[in-house]
Amino acid sequence: APGGATSGAADRAVDERGLHPRRDEHRQHVHPRPDHRLRPLRLAGRLRPRLDAEHHRRRGAPARPSRAGRGRAAPAHLRQRAARPGPGSGRAYRFPRAIEGETSNGVRIIVLPMPARPLASVQLILPSGASAESREGSGITTALARLLTEGGERHDADALVEASELLGAKIGAEAGWESLVIGATLPAGRLAGILPLIAEIALAPRLPEREIERVKALRLAAIDQVQASPRARASEALIAAIYDEGAAYSRPAGGTRESVAAIDRTALLARHQQLLSAGRPTIVIAGELDPAAAIRTVQE
Repeated sequence: APGGATSGAADRAVDERGLHPRRDEHRQHVHPRPDHRLRPLRLAGRLRPRLDAEHHRRRGAPARPSRAGRGRAAPAHLRQRAARPGPGSGRAYRFPRAIEGETSNGVRIIVLPMPARPLASVQLILPSGASAESREGSGITTALARLLTEGGERHDADALVEASELLGAKIGAEAGWESLVIGATLPAGRLAGILPLIAEIALAPRLPEREIERVKALRLAAIDQVQASPRARASEALIAAIYDEGAAYSRPAGGTRESVAAIDRTALLARHQQLLSAGRPTIVIAGELDPAAAIRTVQE
């Protein structure tokens, strides 16, 4: 064609290898390139280098098995498996011997000496829990346990935290089905300092109105979350089907929406008095300490 121009048919020409000539700005032939639009699969397999077994051996890598040998069984020495080890022998454990005492007002003391345990655990157990609640008052024991750490007669919440931290202790309370527990963990040598704080919140809790409303709001929000969870709703329905309708175990320990909304300071104080008169309280102390000295500390 004049001026070196070529026809469109010539530009689209493809040779027998699946390549077509590529021209530069002067319409001159340069190196051919694959026509991926026409024969992509065939060219991909043709241009990819084939790595044979000799190539793998030269690179120090294991050769891939041939197609003919892929279905063959592995040699016997490769099919042998190590014997599974059997269970080991149990190690003997000796529970610490409990040493008991009693205070002048009838509180039971249990001391568990545990050598090489520099931290001591102290727990005051009040023998009454959520199982003693009525349907209308369900959840009040759990709410009371959360409010005990808001302070007592002499310490508010901030002062209680500060006093316990000065002892290296962390004080808390938890309610279960059968008991309410007030406890702390601290260095064994500072046992005498934590006992007055535990006694204060156990005998004369502060129960501020603002914190009561906060605890109620948190429990109501938790109930809404349970209602949005299919798994939690199924668990509550199963428990309600297992136990009798009048049993406390047939409803959540934290209470229902109606019972939580009805909690007030008067009801909490009444439940607190029930806990103190429900039975014999027990103090359990465990750690690296002298049992006789620990009992004398509690009695004093």
